[in-house]
Amino acid sequence: MTTSEPTTPLGWALAYLAKGFSVIPANWIEADGLCSCGKMVCTPGKHPKLQTWTRYEQEQATEQQIRQWWSHWPRANVAIVCGAVSGIVVVDIDPRNGGNESKSAFAFPPTVTCLTGGGGEHYYYAHPGGVFNRKLLAAGIDLKGDGGYVIAPPSNHQLGLYRWEVGFSPWESPLAPFPEFINRDDPVREATRHPDFAAALERALQGGIPVGNRNVFLTQAAGFYFARGGSYEDTLQRVVGLNGMASHLDDRGTIPDLKEITVLVKSIYTRDQRQREQKAILDALQDAEIGLLAPDEQLSMAVLAWAALGVEGVADWYKSISVGGGVEYVLELTDRSCILGEDLLAMGAVRTRLLNFLDVGIAARPRPEWDKLVFRLAHLAREERTGALKLEERVADWMSEYLRDAKEVDEELRYEALKQARIAAPILIDGIPYLRTANFQFFLERRFGEKFTSKQVGNLLRQGGWEPTLWGAERLRTWRQNYVPAAL
Repeated sequence: MTTSEPTTPLGWALAYLAKGFSVIPANWIEADGLCSCGKMVCTPGKHPKLQTWTRYEQEQATEQQIRQWWSHWPRANVAIVCGAVSGIVVVDIDPRNGGNESKSAFAFPPTVTCLTGGGGEHYYYAHPGGVFNRKLLAAGIDLKGDGGYVIAPPSNHQLGLYRWEVGFSPWESPLAPFPEFINRDDPVREATRHPDFAAALERALQGGIPVGNRNVFLTQAAGFYFARGGSYEDTLQRVVGLNGMASHLDDRGTIPDLKEITVLVKSIYTRDQRQREQKAILDALQDAEIGLLAPDEQLSMAVLAWAALGVEGVADWYKSISVGGGVEYVLELTDRSCILGEDLLAMGAVRTRLLNFLDVGIAARPRPEWDKLVFRLAHLAREERTGALKLEERVADWMSEYLRDAKEVDEELRYEALKQARIAAPILIDGIPYLRTANFQFFLERRFGEKFTSKQVGNLLRQGGWEPTLWGAERLRTWRQNYVPAAL
């Protein structure tokens, strides 16, 4: 870049927008190496954070929308949508699947180049029209065009960070023309995007459907009809007719029957309806009026929004922003508080924390309804800037709460009070607090919504002035505080 590089994912996202790229947020890699989505089976750090993102294949997100996304997910990876909307096609070289060997057979022209976190390369070329995603242009080489996206700097990967090759960033190098030697013809896929679909389809059928692409073709055709307002019944009839028209042109071996086609069309119909609902929700949430509310009005609206979810007695609602940019949403009732984390869209996690920390159970909701409510809540949360607290400091803050109900226990009752490790609440023995590791570990996991190992808990206790000890004749493994806090 001609000026200094951005220092945050949001800064990079806005820089890409200014460059003319369509930008969406993607999941990121956590410190433990797992994907932020929380799933064990996924493409870690490489799939969109949005429930649906196809809207941004046709239009670019506004600066306001991008700021809202990264306000909600400040650590999100940055994804650039490929195709006509951004004016780019990307050649994806994956060395782990033979990409380096394959690319030696091609004369890829020098162009804008990203070095991926996994050790591969992304070559950005000017979009010539009619280029769609294609798997395996060659071993380890994919093509990202209309309908695709790529992860961009400064995003993280399990193996490293994405970065622009020196001298070949979008601000230092022009996009080279799309290589002519790459065959980009795919008449069937082009037909589904043609304004005159029927005529384009006839031309596509004359050349036949590529082997194994029948379901892809029928899926795209169904999506085309639904996007143009077709009913379920009409679209099903049309797709069944297309299947018959093309049956003699495909050497797939088996032709989808009516049951298969019905399942296919129904799934596309469900997806289309959900996308429409999501669009309506997102459009409704372009709500600049929230920023004009007085603080008391903002809180009043937040109270109403929480009441709509089934949470009563809300005293405060804010997002805590550390100096490092981390965000945590905090809900306070009159007598208790709960850290909900940074991702309010994670319905299961939010419901679990509300139940564990506040003893408030709320019902699961349809995804569009949930998204609408929590997006509004995110905008209604007041900002509270804090210092960057280390984990030990956070734990120390909660220790006083953990010990709040600790009481002196008579000598003959102490063994029973400490025996059950997980349920043994802390007690006082001669004014000194004692606790069991398992119980404190359970408390931390409920409070933070994170897993802690016994070793981590031990280190935290030592740093907080606790020492391990064997209590009494029974030799129970416990922890004893070396001093009595003034609060006790």
